[in-house]
Amino acid sequence: VNHERLMEKKDVESFFRMLGEEPEKTTLGEKETRKALEMGAVETLYLSSKVSKTTVKELSKMAENIGSSIKTISTDTPEGEQFWNMGGIGAVLRYRIK
Repeated sequence: VNHERLMEKKDVESFFRMLGEEPEKTTLGEKETRKALEMGAVETLYLSSKVSKTTVKELSKMAENIGSSIKTISTDTPEGEQFWNMGGIGAVLRYRIK
């Protein structure tokens, strides 16, 4: 379990770093992320474990269809909690869409 938490923490930290360094290659929030998925631009989809099952299922299916990797982020770490508070849905993109 500790190993999983550590991996999750690293995943969220790299997402936050991308958000800061290359905001045009990241999305935050369901609407923006859904649009990026529809365009096939998502490299990695990040979903908080608190996101509704329906939404997770829907977005995961979209991500699988375009070959994106999917990371589920629990709220067991401060970083995971912060991610949830920022919307709980985000993505790192293959290319800029803005």
